[in-house]
Amino acid sequence: MVAQLVLLVFSFAALLLLGAFVSIHAFGRAATKAFLFVCFSTSAWVLCNILVYALQRPVLIEWTGRFAFAVGSWPFAFVLFFFLSFPSRHPVLARNWVCLAIFLPAGILSLLALTDLIQESVGFSASGVPHPVYGPLHKLYAGVLSAYALASLSVPVLTLKKVTDPLQKAQLRLLLAGVGTAGAGVALLQLFFPAVTGTRQLPGVAPALATIFVGFAAYAIVKYRFLDIVVVIRRVIIAGCTFCGISLFLYFSVTAILKLSGTLSPSDVIGWSVTAAIAGAFLLPILNRLVQRALDRAIFLGYYTYHRELNSFARRISTIYDLGVLEKALSTDLKRIMGTISCRLFILAGKRHLESLPAEKKTAVEFFASQAARDPEVVISYEVKAKLGPRLYEPWLRYFELLEATIVVPLNDKGGLVGLLALGEKHNKEPFSVQEVDFLSVLAPQLAVVIRNSLLYHELAAMNNYMETMLEQMTCGVLTVDPGLKLVTINHAARRLLNTPPNNSSHDLGAMSPEIGKILQAALESREPVHGVEVTVDNREGAVFTVSVSATPLTGPDGDLVGVLAVLTDLTQIKQLEAEVRRVERLATVGTLAAGVAHEIKNPLVSLKTFAQLLPQKYDDPEFRTSFSQIASAEIERINSLVEQLLRFARPPKPIAVPIDVHEPLEGTLSLLATEFTKKNIFV
Repeated sequence: MVAQLVLLVFSFAALLLLGAFVSIHAFGRAATKAFLFVCFSTSAWVLCNILVYALQRPVLIEWTGRFAFAVGSWPFAFVLFFFLSFPSRHPVLARNWVCLAIFLPAGILSLLALTDLIQESVGFSASGVPHPVYGPLHKLYAGVLSAYALASLSVPVLTLKKVTDPLQKAQLRLLLAGVGTAGAGVALLQLFFPAVTGTRQLPGVAPALATIFVGFAAYAIVKYRFLDIVVVIRRVIIAGCTFCGISLFLYFSVTAILKLSGTLSPSDVIGWSVTAAIAGAFLLPILNRLVQRALDRAIFLGYYTYHRELNSFARRISTIYDLGVLEKALSTDLKRIMGTISCRLFILAGKRHLESLPAEKKTAVEFFASQAARDPEVVISYEVKAKLGPRLYEPWLRYFELLEATIVVPLNDKGGLVGLLALGEKHNKEPFSVQEVDFLSVLAPQLAVVIRNSLLYHELAAMNNYMETMLEQMTCGVLTVDPGLKLVTINHAARRLLNTPPNNSSHDLGAMSPEIGKILQAALESREPVHGVEVTVDNREGAVFTVSVSATPLTGPDGDLVGVLAVLTDLTQIKQLEAEVRRVERLATVGTLAAGVAHEIKNPLVSLKTFAQLLPQKYDDPEFRTSFSQIASAEIERINSLVEQLLRFARPPKPIAVPIDVHEPLEGTLSLLATEFTKKNIFV
């Protein structure tokens, strides 16, 4: 009787706590009021049974028992009303007579229970435990309660066939599991055995079983994400098998110790007992893992395979660095594993991904992104509907439909929101379990890191491609070498100058071009830049280039020398242009010189021509002939002197300084120009 009394007290406290818990966490919902009536009526039923065991006077026990029967009819009525109100209000409740039909039989039974028609009196067993003596209408009482139980079971069963909302399906299944468990116990202990045997088996235990249903109902009201029933069954079986295994181990250990106790001292018995207990403690986790592994492969193979595929998928995506591959893995593998209709990834870190979406879908993504900024938790459509109600849920429904999603997972990392993962409803229309939502919550930051790394990888690849394109299109040769003068990178212009094949990873620059190798080696040794050193490079195909080499040592983050960057500027064309300029300048100089020589030669020839023209007229003039002879000789000498000067210019001799009479060149010049002066009436 003590065990029964403890169980009833525990059930009474649990019912009150469950009622308070639901009132706090689900305040304002229509189903909460119906649930509270279930809790309070059941707790009153349990309290009456507690008083039956606690009281001593037979009269008080008899009337308390009658009150227990009177109160006991109301939980059944309130359970039926609760099923019509949860998870959604049944349209039949809009009719007033339905509520009357639900509660009137319970009220009549309560009045009858206060007479001796249902409980005639109270009897006591040999051990002093009270039990009721049933009256003539007890079978009617049992029949009405059975009708209540049958109606309570039929309502969720019929509703389950019609409902399409995944959350409501899960809630109805939980309620059926709870009412089935509690109803089976109540039917056996409170109805079946009394009706068949005329006695009450395990009195007082039946009301306590109602706590099981109340617990299931509270879980269904407050929670929106439920444990997979397979997970619950699996955990119970694993725990039971582990408990049985450890119990057998301890049993055989104790049996062996007891058999040997006759040959062992008391201290040895205690020592072996402690050893067996310690061994059992160490074996407990090992046995638990072995049982779990065996059951997963033998009984729960589907569950085991499902979660193994999820874990394998999570490990595999961590190695992906391409967004296209990641999107394909999500839209095919994750969609297949979780059994959803669709799976889409929306990336927010890169604007170009968001800009490529249609306007309406972009609006939906931005809406969920704003929600994720306020609350980074997973958003599930039927949870939002249950929390907000149908009217406030309408805008959300539109955005869920635009993304073809039932569940939207924000992908956050330290840098903020990276993207959204949108999964459609399951093919079997089932809700997402707690384990699946937890998996997606754990997967979300991993996906965010993968997306961020992929974007960074693409940025680096684009930058690297840009740098390679820029280097390849540069007219200057650019190359880098390691400290051993092995080529690391080289562009097209440098390959042309050095005649290097495309595969340059094993080439030694010092062997290919010793001149350039010496310059780079000097930069390595001095750790100082080298600028504009001109060298001649033979590319081993007969082409010779004049190259200006600039080298800069390269150091790593820790200051160690990692190589040299060299810039090779091809000066060959510049040198050719410079030579051409010098040739043109020489030709221009020769032209200027020729013009000056022609002018200098022309002047004496003009004088000779003038005297030659006057010679026929003044041949008989001795003075003229003398002057002609002197001037002609002087002009011819002048021409000869000019030619000798040209020869000296071509092969300049050492200069010899001699004194001269300045009058001689002046008089000679006047003599040459005398005829011209005469024609122009110039007198000197």
